Amino acid sequence: EVDAVLNDFFDFPEEVSFKNTYSLISNIINGLGTEDNLQALIAKNADQRMKDTRLPASAAKDAVLEKLFMNAYDQRYGESHKGKAIKAIIVSIDWQIQRNEATGIVTGRLREGAIVYKNAEGQCRLMEEFFIPQEYVGNTFTGPKSVYAVGKGQEMLCENVQ
Repeated sequence: EVDAVLNDFFDFPEEVSFKNTYSLISNIINGLGTEDNLQALIAKNADQRMKDTRLPASAAKDAVLEKLFMNAYDQRYGESHKGKAIKAIIVSIDWQIQRNEATGIVTGRLREGAIVYKNAEGQCRLMEEFFIPQEYVGNTFTGPKSVYAVGKGQEMLCENVQ
């Protein structure tokens, strides 16, 4: 079935590169075996990745800031991810100062962390990129008004959370 579709797509006998590409794709697809074999391989790889997932190294220790990260996660993502933060670590060594491009005036700062949360099914998930921006208003940093993360996180074994 796949061969018929690819044959139609790559049926340009005068184009050697198309024939080579078709041959390469066919070999890859045939090497994967049946769909059941492929699904089993995907499940095995996902299970191994879950077992291997660990928290990244902490760049700084600050219990107050770690609590800020956890609270920020719970407020912003707790409901949509159906989870609660159980661990936060600080990934960036210090705050990154943000400035207005034209004037150079400080407008805020940004700190990166990693969050582990436990979802409603009892799974632990690691969000390796979690950011807290703070605005600079009246000679002081305020907020965070918003936080943002990349993705919903990678499943990990809860016993790997330390």
